[in-house]
Amino acid sequence: MEKVIKQKKDRIFLFDFLRGVLLILIMIDHFFYDAYMAYGGVYSARWLISLYEVSEKYYLSLYRLLVRPIGLFILFFISGILTNFSKSNLKRTGKYALVALLIFIVTFVFSKITNSPDMVITIGVMYVFTVCSFLGWIFEKIKVPNFIILLLGLLFSVVGLIYFFGVTDYLTDKLFVPDRGGE
Repeated sequence: MEKVIKQKKDRIFLFDFLRGVLLILIMIDHFFYDAYMAYGGVYSARWLISLYEVSEKYYLSLYRLLVRPIGLFILFFISGILTNFSKSNLKRTGKYALVALLIFIVTFVFSKITNSPDMVITIGVMYVFTVCSFLGWIFEKIKVPNFIILLLGLLFSVVGLIYFFGVTDYLTDKLFVPDRGGE
């Protein structure tokens, strides 16, 4: 009787390292974004005023305008490549979904405490990872050809760029569903 030996897929250390660095940079970006957006700078404590001032400089900087979209693209691109090395995309989807749910709950509670409903994170990097991992698992199970997956990825990238650069007001960030614009 022949033993079937599963080969362990070797990870690419550089990709894992770069993805980790990019995730940390995205978290820093979100921290400064949230610090800038919370209350619009109306604080009484001096350290909060200083945090707001630093956050405002970061938020309005050319660095954020240029580096953030490039960093996000590289993060998503590398993460897409690394899904091929995953033992279980369904398990990975579950982990991403739990983190996304935790982010939603924490920001929801924070928004209730601070009475700022715009602070609830309804879509972000972890949501995208969750959806993409789940779709990757489905595509793997039904054996969708790679070129179809590539075309879908390109389509979603174009839609994302249209949304990001504000070409249309038909899309909203509330779970990325069509918006009627102005209602």
